[in-house]
Amino acid sequence: MDEQIFVTKQLESNQPASDKLIHFMLQHIGSLSEELRETIYSGWCILLENNRMTNNQKQWLLDEIFARKLLYQGIEQEQTDDTFTRSFTALLLVQLLDDHYKNNWLKIEMEKQLIAESLNYMEIEKDNRGLVPVKGWAHAFAHGADLLAAVARSKQATETIAQQILSILTRAIFDIDDFLWEEESRMVPAIIVLIKKELLSQDELNHWIQQNNQTVLNQNNRNICWNRFLTSLSWVLRFELLDFELVQESIFHFLHSCYKKRGII
Repeated sequence: MDEQIFVTKQLESNQPASDKLIHFMLQHIGSLSEELRETIYSGWCILLENNRMTNNQKQWLLDEIFARKLLYQGIEQEQTDDTFTRSFTALLLVQLLDDHYKNNWLKIEMEKQLIAESLNYMEIEKDNRGLVPVKGWAHAFAHGADLLAAVARSKQATETIAQQILSILTRAIFDIDDFLWEEESRMVPAIIVLIKKELLSQDELNHWIQQNNQTVLNQNNRNICWNRFLTSLSWVLRFELLDFELVQESIFHFLHSCYKKRGII
């Protein structure tokens, strides 16, 4: 039976997910067929939102992800197809964390391991591709940013983890750079979550921004990704009614200096 038809029929059945289906979906999570890959991604949503998976099945998924090192598959190589496995595994972890926050099924030590693995992954991912011709969305940094936001929502998140997330974002924006598909905006929600959980103060965020502003000024060149990130952060802070005046002033002065120098931001 065609793989796509098999998954689609299983998902449409409204029956509890079989082990066979879950094993198959994980095995093909990074399929080079965009249709199958996206169906599997949507399938996790369907199964979790409709309580069609047992806690044992969810735990099995995590155990397999860690045992197979799916977050790190091919990560030492430059822009290979393994990116799809890493990126869509990151999305599955987002979904599993969200489900845990609703249903409280993860043991604390496993949740901490999930957080540690997620942060470590984002410290070493380097594939900045978004839409890949023919094969579809890779989007490792966008999906990884979603994972950072999910990690930030954890009760196990700490101020130390908040600082680690800022460091990860600095690396992404300055060392990886050259994003084309709004990845910078996807990085903002993690910061908003940390602020609302009082794991990141205005002074700490402002210090981080000013440090990175100075890096750009010292290099005397443009970093469009940083400009786009700051613009997004500024507006989202407003939309979320977060009165971070010092941060807004730092963003304004930096972007204004860019405008005065080049006539654009």
